[in-house]
Amino acid sequence: MSFKKTISFLFSLTFFSLIFVFFQTQIITLGYCVQSKRNLYQQLVDENDTLRYGIKRLESLEVLGKRISFEKAAYEMPVSKQLVKISVPKEYVLAKNNNVAKKNVLSLIGLQKEAEARPLR
Repeated sequence: MSFKKTISFLFSLTFFSLIFVFFQTQIITLGYCVQSKRNLYQQLVDENDTLRYGIKRLESLEVLGKRISFEKAAYEMPVSKQLVKISVPKEYVLAKNNNVAKKNVLSLIGLQKEAEARPLR
């Protein structure tokens, strides 16, 4: 009887030891997996920051000014206190005048009312 108990005890001890070792290796493997995911995440965050910086740099006025100056040789940056006149296309002025005229005619007929402010009670 003592021999059977010893064998069953050793078998149980070996079985539980193997299970323990298996779980420990799984813990270590998952730890390495988590660490590699963290490294990948940090690498992606760094790349995202680099790309955002590149976009901001490309959107900057300095870079846009250089692009425009290369495309059009007549482009100049205005200096301090210099007045710059921008011509408006005639089509835009005519379209705007037609819209104003239509609004005036419609408001005279009473089809379109002007905005009024009413006090809250």
